[in-house]
Amino acid sequence: MPSLPSARFRPMDKRIIATSFGFIDETGFGGKAETHTWNKAAGDLRQNLRWRMVSQIPHERFGRLDLLSKYVTVAVEMLGLPFLHQEEIRLDTAVVMGTTFGCHGADLDFYQGIQRGEAASPTLFAYTLPSIAVGEVAIRHRLGGPSYCFMVGAESGLLALWEGIKLLQEENLT
Repeated sequence: MPSLPSARFRPMDKRIIATSFGFIDETGFGGKAETHTWNKAAGDLRQNLRWRMVSQIPHERFGRLDLLSKYVTVAVEMLGLPFLHQEEIRLDTAVVMGTTFGCHGADLDFYQGIQRGEAASPTLFAYTLPSIAVGEVAIRHRLGGPSYCFMVGAESGLLALWEGIKLLQEENLT
């Protein structure tokens, strides 16, 4: 199991204050302003999650995303980031994600298709990379700062948090 590289962090010379958050898990999804509790009688959230439950701002690609990308997209949508015009980009905003299992579901779907003798799906293949979820968020929210995806087991989320703090210390990012 990897250990966190805490020795390489210098003391904080500025305050870091979380001003927003987003989450999704088996109980529902939400963020700073609101939380949506999932009614288990409606079935499994993984199969029944629809974009209209999340946002009034359309997301044409949502139905084609793998589960990891859907969850990451929902959690980021819960931040309430203002949408930019097509010609604008947020160069000062980084995306740092930690995932324990990454795109395991997409990997299995891709492999099972090949096992059934089907041609390799180029659409599904793209989602066999866990960092695709970060890319989907960056595209939707026009984020042009650094982006990282860490998949190192149970410590992935903590490593992502530490690396995000490191970015905030070293760069002029939000």
